[in-house]
Amino acid sequence: MKRSKTLTNAIVEAEATVHFLQRSYCFAMNQTLLSLLPPVEAAPDSNVEELPTDAQRGTTDAPSIFDSNIEQSFTEAFIALQNSNAVEGWQLLREPEPLMLEHGIFIPDFALTREQKRIYVEILGFWTPSYRERKLQKLQQLRNRGDIVLAIPVEAREAFASIAQMFPIAWYAGQLSATELIKLLRNRYDDFAARLALIDSAAVRQRVQAEGFLPERLCYELLHAYRRSELPQAAERVSGQGIAFSAGIGLYKLDWMEQLRTSFVLLIENLAAPSLSDVLREARARWSSLADCGDSTIEAILGLWPEVRVSRSSIFEATVEVVKDGEGQLYTINNEETTVSAPAKKSGREKRTIPKKRVVKEAAQGDLWN
Repeated sequence: MKRSKTLTNAIVEAEATVHFLQRSYCFAMNQTLLSLLPPVEAAPDSNVEELPTDAQRGTTDAPSIFDSNIEQSFTEAFIALQNSNAVEGWQLLREPEPLMLEHGIFIPDFALTREQKRIYVEILGFWTPSYRERKLQKLQQLRNRGDIVLAIPVEAREAFASIAQMFPIAWYAGQLSATELIKLLRNRYDDFAARLALIDSAAVRQRVQAEGFLPERLCYELLHAYRRSELPQAAERVSGQGIAFSAGIGLYKLDWMEQLRTSFVLLIENLAAPSLSDVLREARARWSSLADCGDSTIEAILGLWPEVRVSRSSIFEATVEVVKDGEGQLYTINNEETTVSAPAKKSGREKRTIPKKRVVKEAAQGDLWN
């Protein structure tokens, strides 16, 4: 059976533009390619299997969770930062509540919340000109809100130039960086001064007095801090009158730390094989306040005491020793050698033998791999 002639048979060249995942793809079609297309009025070929409808598919082929790979990669990157405590307190919500316009609604791609603050994020990309025009019209109506951040690809800078001064914009190439967006929020919506005013100094001091020691990880919430660089300034609201703060350690009572210091020195002296791992394990077992502390926290505490020295022979091995400076004595916990001051002058021609002072030499970074 011959195909009926239609107007499409007269087309010798055509061009198609496909918009997919926020990018535009242009396809040129010559007469040979066009001849492979079925006529517009042609009946469906019985040999061609029809695609199932949504009702026939059921729920097994549900549409993708994300509208684009840009949104998906951004979400995955944000979650990775969140797992590393690097999102400065922000929580990510996809497709939040719609924002009301004079005529219609606007549904942002994301909302970022932190305490009482809520910022909406809209990712703009490569769409049809009509889509961009509708998006621009809606954003024009939202320009005075002050709680909307846009993410725009650098290639579309000219297309969205009319709103570039109305909103904070995170420009991106390829993929939207979660780190750069967090940085933009920090620069635009920093509220550190307001958060300092929220610190209940009396309550925090009371807790330190009761517990003796609050690890740094707990100080973030108590001091309303989101970055490590904020902690020292926030801790000034609490420090003093027997309470101190040390970076990498936390808040503690001075007398609690002094008691821990005395007990720690005795522990190190009594250990037979004073590797750093042994000291860390024993410390967690003996003091409940250190049970949940990481290695870096306990080692930072050791660093407060000049008589405790951690020596590393490699990046994998470290030993701990106690150095006593009183009367020129050097005490090592493995009793390999002890340096003492010269005794009183002895009678006769008896010679004195003074062991050489052992020097603990820190391995240089370049030597660790030799």
